[in-house]
Amino acid sequence: MQVLKERFGRLDALINNAGSAGARQRLAHIPLLREDLQSDTETLADGIGNLLGITWNLTRAAAPLIPPGGSVINISTIFSRTNYYGRIPYVVPKAALNALCQRLAIELGERGIRVNTIYPGPIDSERIRTVFGRMDELKGLPANSTADEFFDIMRLSRTDDAGRTTKRFPTTLDVANTALFLASDEAAAFSGHAFEVTHRYGRTRRESHRLCGTACAARS
Repeated sequence: MQVLKERFGRLDALINNAGSAGARQRLAHIPLLREDLQSDTETLADGIGNLLGITWNLTRAAAPLIPPGGSVINISTIFSRTNYYGRIPYVVPKAALNALCQRLAIELGERGIRVNTIYPGPIDSERIRTVFGRMDELKGLPANSTADEFFDIMRLSRTDDAGRTTKRFPTTLDVANTALFLASDEAAAFSGHAFEVTHRYGRTRRESHRLCGTACAARS
């Protein structure tokens, strides 16, 4: 931070995006000690430090360099609000990050610094297909079941490379554009806000039919 201060004098925007995957296990098998590690490379404490501690410490170190009107943007995940089976070591620190963001928005807001949170959904990549495939295995479900669950609650369809309108996951560029907006003066009125980059999730078709049936029965 001292080198940054000497070279630039200030920091207009801080984007906290560093982290790690956390252990990929059910609750009973989450590794607590280094000697418990088998297929995973992180203990529960490692995940907390990487997903929450880095943002905590970096924001604390950078805050003195951020002027009024500056922006802190924290990258959380929609999985801190939705089902993400077998990933407690990932989603719990991210949920704690969400709470930290709200407190930072209050404390840094007094200095004119904006703090907002981006909640990316599943991102269109080979990685998310691998992750969802692992979840299908843990749950004993057919392939693509987890992905289909998210497509089922997704409200927005978009055109693909062939020009077809279909359900698809957002891209890394969608997340980057959201961060760019929040770092700009165009987002001067936003602080303590949550921006979901997900194509918007709602009720499943089954839930909608059930609620409709209940409402219709009540009216009759």
